[in-house]
Amino acid sequence: MVLMTAPTRPAPPILDVQKLLRVLLNGWLIMAIAVVAALVIGAIIVLRTPTAYLATAVVQVQEYEQNVVNIPEIQREALDNIESLKTIESNLASRPVLKSILESKTYGVTPVKLGFEAGREPSENELMRALRGRVQVELVRGTRLIAVSVEDEEPEFAAEIANAVVREFLRLQFEQRLTVSGSAQTFLVEEVERLRQKLLQSEGKLQQYLKDSEAVSLNESQNIIVEQLKELNQKVIEAKTERLQLEAAVAQIKSATLDDAARLLSITFVANAPAVQAQSREVAEMEGEVANLSERYLEKHPKLKQAQSQLAELREKLRRTILETAQSIDTQYAAALSTEQKFTAALTEQETKAIELNEISGEYQSLSREVAADRELLDAVQKRLKEMDITAGLRKDLVQVIEPAPVPDYPVKPRKKLIMAGAGLLGAMLGLALVLGRHFLDGTFRTVDEAESALGLRAFAAIPHDEGIRKNTLVLSSDPSGQAAEAIRTLRTSLALLSEQQVVLFTSALPGEGKSFCAMNYAVAVADSGVKTLLIDGDLRLPSLEASILPAASGARAGLSDVLMGKVNLENAVVLSDIPALHILCAGRSREKPAEVLVRPSLAEVLVEAAMRYERIVIDTAPVSSVSDALLLARHAEVVCLVIKAAATPQKLVRRVVSDLAEAGTPPSGIILNDLPMDGRGYYYHYNAGSYGSGVYGAAGPGSK
Repeated sequence: MVLMTAPTRPAPPILDVQKLLRVLLNGWLIMAIAVVAALVIGAIIVLRTPTAYLATAVVQVQEYEQNVVNIPEIQREALDNIESLKTIESNLASRPVLKSILESKTYGVTPVKLGFEAGREPSENELMRALRGRVQVELVRGTRLIAVSVEDEEPEFAAEIANAVVREFLRLQFEQRLTVSGSAQTFLVEEVERLRQKLLQSEGKLQQYLKDSEAVSLNESQNIIVEQLKELNQKVIEAKTERLQLEAAVAQIKSATLDDAARLLSITFVANAPAVQAQSREVAEMEGEVANLSERYLEKHPKLKQAQSQLAELREKLRRTILETAQSIDTQYAAALSTEQKFTAALTEQETKAIELNEISGEYQSLSREVAADRELLDAVQKRLKEMDITAGLRKDLVQVIEPAPVPDYPVKPRKKLIMAGAGLLGAMLGLALVLGRHFLDGTFRTVDEAESALGLRAFAAIPHDEGIRKNTLVLSSDPSGQAAEAIRTLRTSLALLSEQQVVLFTSALPGEGKSFCAMNYAVAVADSGVKTLLIDGDLRLPSLEASILPAASGARAGLSDVLMGKVNLENAVVLSDIPALHILCAGRSREKPAEVLVRPSLAEVLVEAAMRYERIVIDTAPVSSVSDALLLARHAEVVCLVIKAAATPQKLVRRVVSDLAEAGTPPSGIILNDLPMDGRGYYYHYNAGSYGSGVYGAAGPGSK
């Protein structure tokens, strides 16, 4: 047997605006009560809040503060940083300022004006706290302006105290400045005398040092020694270079024989000797002349022989000159070594003198710098001392009044509009929270969409709540044009769309959810369409169909239990109702052990026989969570309809029932949401037929029953 599956529904949106609006619409009364209550509280606050006026004086902080000691290296203190401004802001309402206001008789600050009862003598701290509570000092952001505000029930008193705070602060600052100025002048006079004595001591130490070290012309001596050091150092370098060159030449000569003129000539000192260079040039010139004569004359020509003889004499003379020069290098080396040693000794002696002079110079420079510093500081302090007499009366105040506090015309408290608007807003927020909280904490199904989304099952129908319909009323007969009757017809149509469905079972999670109501009204609707229908009361523990549909009879009728026990056959147990094509099989008389009766194999045989006689079989069973009877009967059904009472049955319980039926091998084919509220809280408009078709379906005219 194949059933038509419910169409796949799109996933619900994260935020269902329509659902949210409907929830809010349903809770309008709660929100209205919350808003009204909040407005009443706001009105009480407005009436009980005393009237208060706010007076504000504005002052400006100077950008720089003048220094007492005006030394160029010391910068003036900047007052435009936030730390300095905050410090002045705190000082404006400091304890000394407030104490001056309380002690002054000018401002007339009395305990009564500060809110104390007449005749009471509050302490100074109490008066200070009361006055401080009325004073507000605030730095205007992004500026050097500070607003001093005072709040009081009397506008004149508020303005007077605001101006008094500024006035007393300026007075205290002026007194403090005079005190500091006098102290500074005394300090500077004493500092001048101390610096003068220190300068005399420094100069005396310098003169005594020059006298003791005999270094009156110290700078000139230093310059002479420096020049001598440079000159001696240069001579030592030159002597050392010459000595090293001669030393290398001596070593080369020792490695050669004295009669090897050609090898000796390769030595630089020998080759560069003036005598050797002169003889070498003569030999070269003669060799050139012999070469020319050789080209012109024969070998035995007299001129050629004479030239060759002269060349031989010159070569011999060059050889002797080379040998003599080589022998004289030892003497030159000894002389160069002696010269180097003398210059080195002189350089060492001069460096010692320079070191001694530097030691004397270091102490001299230190004493000189001390004298210069003392003189400079003394001059600066003397200059500042002279300036103080002129600038003492020209210094600007640290704080200047920009705008004195005027007497306020309008009170700042209570802010009636703001309080009432805030109360209304808070009331609306509270009402909204209550409505949403009630909605989200509700653990039942209030809409078809909720049930379908949570259970993953198709909703066959949604039967609205109707106070005029009793629990077991046949709505198709009592109110055929009503919304409940139309919902039953929708159920009939939904089940008709399922293929090969013959045995339809109705059950629920708990008693009283309307499963029997749905079962018998569905059976009536099917029979009305001309389908031969058998309605079986499978709730052997608490049967209800017999009393609802069949007329009263003396004694209980035979029914399902009697057929299963074999006491009567099916044909004799079935009763024809007043509705054509609708037959009833009651629960029966023998119901001592219902579960044992339903578990008998004869149940399947009875249903097979019934299927041969009837086109549709409708079974009403007991609740699933109460007993196991429904699970026994559901195995023989082709369609299992789970009836859920809207806004009543807990979701967790319904999910467990669905799980139990699935584990038993008979998962629900769909759900019926019964007793759905008609006030909009759960019954969506697209499940509500309204007045459409009134007086048409099964009724003679509008308004007929």
